[in-house]
Amino acid sequence: NVRAYLIGDSNVGGVVSAFTWTASGASAGLFLGAAGLAYQYGWPGLMYLIGVFGSMFISWVYVIPRLRRVAVKASILTTADYLAIRFGDEKIKLVSGLWTLVFIVPMIIIQLVGAGYLIEETLGISYFWGMIILGLTIVISTQFSGYMGVAWLDTLQGIIMTIGTVIMVYISMKLVGGFSGLNEQLAVSDPKLVEFSGSMPKSVQIGLIVSYLVAFWGQPHLAARVWGLRDSTAVRSAFPLSMALGALWSFGAGLVGLSARVLYPNLASSDLAMPAMISELPAIYTALLFFTLVCAMMTTANSLLLTVGGAVGNDIAPRFFKGNKGNTQLIVAKLTVLVIGVISFVLALRPPALILEINAFAFGGFALIFGIPLLLGVSSKKVNLVGAKVALMVSPIVYILWKLFLVKPTGIHEIIGALLVSTVLIVIATFTGQKPTKEMIDIFELSQTPRDDYYPDEQIKEKLRA
Repeated sequence: NVRAYLIGDSNVGGVVSAFTWTASGASAGLFLGAAGLAYQYGWPGLMYLIGVFGSMFISWVYVIPRLRRVAVKASILTTADYLAIRFGDEKIKLVSGLWTLVFIVPMIIIQLVGAGYLIEETLGISYFWGMIILGLTIVISTQFSGYMGVAWLDTLQGIIMTIGTVIMVYISMKLVGGFSGLNEQLAVSDPKLVEFSGSMPKSVQIGLIVSYLVAFWGQPHLAARVWGLRDSTAVRSAFPLSMALGALWSFGAGLVGLSARVLYPNLASSDLAMPAMISELPAIYTALLFFTLVCAMMTTANSLLLTVGGAVGNDIAPRFFKGNKGNTQLIVAKLTVLVIGVISFVLALRPPALILEINAFAFGGFALIFGIPLLLGVSSKKVNLVGAKVALMVSPIVYILWKLFLVKPTGIHEIIGALLVSTVLIVIATFTGQKPTKEMIDIFELSQTPRDDYYPDEQIKEKLRA
């Protein structure tokens, strides 16, 4: 059924949830993009990890437990379900579902681009056929397995990613003479690579930090892992494991990129830093590290496709059909996985320039659309429907327009500009718009209490029917 297909009937434990949540966030944007930024800018290129670790911590300690308390009682399938219940308007589901389509497709494209680069560099197969091979695997596995299959596959692939990262870091450090040897050689190549300020544009550096700092709890493919959590015990056990995995994978990828700058200083593109490091290794290491990168791309792509299937099948399509919605939702969700997979492949035939920046742009879009209303939804009972609509409908438009027209004249990164404008508008809407209803406050209070029996199922279902 559609609930099992999209969130595994909310029956996933802590270890599997930690692996699937972290692996879904660790994509080509991490392993290829982080290595690429480190290759291009040196240590300053890894400053964005401040935002990554901060966002992961806030997600697991503050946001996720509160969202799960609502999900336990309200039969939530997607982030849009939560927003519709919290702010009292079913139309929110249609708007958020459409924005999910807009921003999630670029993130799927990035996984295919990364796969094409990787397979071409490592196996000598053309970029086109590399995308075909992995694209078919991802679409077919997602269509047939659903959430539980993806979650367990993420766990298996996460274990491979962990082993591969440890080996990558060990080999890289050995080749450059450890941390001291790495920094000495970087300084000889370019002193800015080891300076705190460096040559990375400050607007880009700060923009990346802010984007990732507010991004993780707002990503719909990561929020799906919240709806799939079994209980509060699973949340507590998932938190430390997820943080440890995120630190190992992201910092490890950065070290590999720094080592590549020493060993291969003249690569045509910084995104080739990781493939270059593994292409010259003995076959057994190359194979393991190749699968590490493939796993990183597959875990994210599977989750993204499943999320976009939920957005169309649960949030958009039900507004246009009648009858047995459950069966139709499932059919539409699976069909969407196929269609979006094909569209993403076609668009990926002309690959983008720098993987992490494009990934960050999509991350930033979701941070505004979902991250702000989710955070406000569990933080303040005063936020009303108008404030939520500002975050959903106005902030992404400001974000896109700022990116196109205002970054250069103002020198302010698009995520910071959009956050400032959106925050001002949300505050105005909160104090001038209609006050939240009792039902909205009830949902807010439900998120604040750890007692699972605080809000009876039947009352929630009655509100949903109303």
